[in-house]
Amino acid sequence: MKKYLVALTVWSVIGLSSCIRCVKMKYVTVVKDCTGVYLRDQQKDYRVCNHEMLDGYNNGATVQAQYKTIGSCPTLDTGAVCAMLHASEGLIEIYSVE
Repeated sequence: MKKYLVALTVWSVIGLSSCIRCVKMKYVTVVKDCTGVYLRDQQKDYRVCNHEMLDGYNNGATVQAQYKTIGSCPTLDTGAVCAMLHASEGLIEIYSVE
Protein backbone atom coordinates (compact mmCIF):
# COMPACT_ATOMS: atom_id res chain seq x y z
CA MET A 1 0.00 0.00 0.00
CA LYS A 2 2.85 2.38 0.86
CA LYS A 3 4.49 1.75 -2.54
CA TYR A 4 1.20 2.55 -4.23
CA LEU A 5 0.92 5.90 -2.41
CA VAL A 6 4.53 6.81 -3.25
CA ALA A 7 4.00 5.94 -6.92
CA LEU A 8 0.76 7.92 -7.01
CA THR A 9 2.44 10.93 -5.44
CA VAL A 10 5.37 10.81 -7.88
CA TRP A 11 3.07 10.59 -10.90
CA SER A 12 0.92 13.43 -9.57
CA VAL A 13 3.94 15.70 -9.14
CA ILE A 14 5.24 14.84 -12.61
CA GLY A 15 1.83 15.43 -14.15
CA LEU A 16 1.36 18.81 -12.48
CA SER A 17 4.89 20.04 -13.14
CA SER A 18 4.71 19.23 -16.84
CA CYS A 19 1.58 21.27 -17.37
CA ILE A 20 2.97 23.18 -20.34
CA ARG A 21 0.55 21.09 -22.38
CA CYS A 22 -2.26 22.51 -20.24
CA VAL A 23 -1.71 26.00 -21.63
CA LYS A 24 -3.73 26.48 -24.82
CA MET A 25 -2.47 28.24 -27.93
CA LYS A 26 -4.13 31.65 -28.33
CA TYR A 27 -4.26 34.14 -31.16
CA VAL A 28 -2.68 37.34 -29.86
CA THR A 29 -1.21 40.55 -31.28
CA VAL A 30 2.46 41.51 -30.92
CA VAL A 31 2.91 45.04 -29.54
CA LYS A 32 6.39 46.57 -29.68
CA ASP A 33 7.23 50.08 -28.51
CA CYS A 34 10.06 51.86 -26.73
CA THR A 35 8.95 50.45 -23.36
CA GLY A 36 9.19 46.79 -24.36
CA VAL A 37 7.46 43.89 -26.08
CA TYR A 38 3.92 42.87 -25.23
CA LEU A 39 1.26 40.39 -26.29
CA ARG A 40 -2.26 41.78 -26.56
CA ASP A 41 -4.96 39.29 -25.63
CA GLN A 42 -8.57 40.49 -25.60
CA GLN A 43 -7.60 44.19 -25.34
CA LYS A 44 -5.19 43.53 -22.45
CA ASP A 45 -1.41 43.85 -22.85
CA TYR A 46 1.04 41.51 -21.11
CA ARG A 47 4.78 42.32 -21.00
CA VAL A 48 6.89 39.50 -22.42
CA CYS A 49 9.83 38.37 -20.28
CA ASN A 50 11.52 36.26 -22.98
CA HIS A 51 10.88 38.81 -25.74
CA GLU A 52 13.64 37.41 -27.97
CA MET A 53 11.14 34.76 -29.07
CA LEU A 54 9.29 37.56 -30.89
CA ASP A 55 12.33 39.07 -32.64
CA GLY A 56 11.14 37.83 -36.04
CA TYR A 57 7.68 39.44 -35.71
CA ASN A 58 6.71 43.05 -36.41
CA ASN A 59 4.56 45.30 -34.28
CA GLY A 60 0.90 44.51 -34.99
CA ALA A 61 1.52 40.95 -36.18
CA THR A 62 -1.06 38.37 -35.17
CA VAL A 63 0.55 35.18 -33.87
CA GLN A 64 -0.53 32.03 -32.15
CA ALA A 65 1.27 31.79 -28.81
CA GLN A 66 1.39 29.60 -25.76
CA TYR A 67 2.29 31.49 -22.56
CA LYS A 68 1.72 31.77 -18.84
CA THR A 69 1.74 34.63 -16.37
CA ILE A 70 4.74 34.92 -14.06
CA GLY A 71 5.50 36.98 -10.98
CA SER A 72 8.90 38.41 -11.86
CA CYS A 73 11.41 38.55 -14.67
CA PRO A 74 15.08 39.04 -13.80
CA THR A 75 16.10 39.46 -17.45
CA LEU A 76 13.95 42.54 -18.11
CA ASP A 77 15.76 45.85 -18.26
CA THR A 78 14.00 48.09 -15.77
CA GLY A 79 15.79 51.28 -16.83
CA ALA A 80 13.79 54.02 -18.52
CA VAL A 81 14.04 53.83 -22.31
CA CYS A 82 11.51 56.50 -23.20
CA ALA A 83 9.06 58.87 -21.56
CA MET A 84 6.08 56.72 -22.51
CA LEU A 85 4.10 54.67 -20.00
CA HIS A 86 2.69 51.37 -21.24
CA ALA A 87 0.15 49.93 -18.81
CA SER A 88 0.10 46.15 -18.70
CA GLU A 89 -1.72 43.36 -16.91
CA GLY A 90 1.53 41.74 -15.77
CA LEU A 91 4.44 39.64 -16.96
CA ILE A 92 4.28 36.55 -19.14
CA GLU A 93 6.68 33.89 -20.35
CA ILE A 94 6.17 32.49 -23.84
CA TYR A 95 6.51 28.73 -24.37
CA SER A 96 5.93 28.67 -28.11
CA VAL A 97 4.92 31.01 -30.91
CA GLU A 98 3.78 30.40 -34.48
